[in-house]
Amino acid sequence: MRGILENPDKEITLFINSNGGDTYASMAVVSAIKMHKMVDTVCLGFAASAATLVLAFGRDRFIVQDGHVQLHQMRFGTEDSTAEEAAEGTKRSVSLGDWTNRAMVSATKLALSQVKAGERITRWFTAKQAIACGLVDGIYTEKRWRAGCKQGK
Repeated sequence: MRGILENPDKEITLFINSNGGDTYASMAVVSAIKMHKMVDTVCLGFAASAATLVLAFGRDRFIVQDGHVQLHQMRFGTEDSTAEEAAEGTKRSVSLGDWTNRAMVSATKLALSQVKAGERITRWFTAKQAIACGLVDGIYTEKRWRAGCKQGK
């Protein structure tokens, strides 16, 4: 994220191969991408969960031909929690889930009902399916990669 914020006039390509992670961390990355406005995202293999959210917010969003993207219901742990902590965690999870759903709708061609369908079952997308539903804009080709290398992106 440092490179995104320290180079406001430089085009940046963010390569993603991740099974996701912390939702709050992904919110910070999305905020940085939105502020910078010149960050392209590329799914090199697999983007799931929070990584899918980051992928969707790139200026230009790509996926390799054999890449996959996953959407699923947000999960949170309540192990070793008191009943009150678990209840608070549930409230936060619902609120955060609403934010991520709205964010995904704003960044893609997906309808809210399609995003929420991922809350019931985990949804997997091939590269072509990810393009069709607006998670990404196109296939990341070797030609595009070589052009980016020459430009220092």
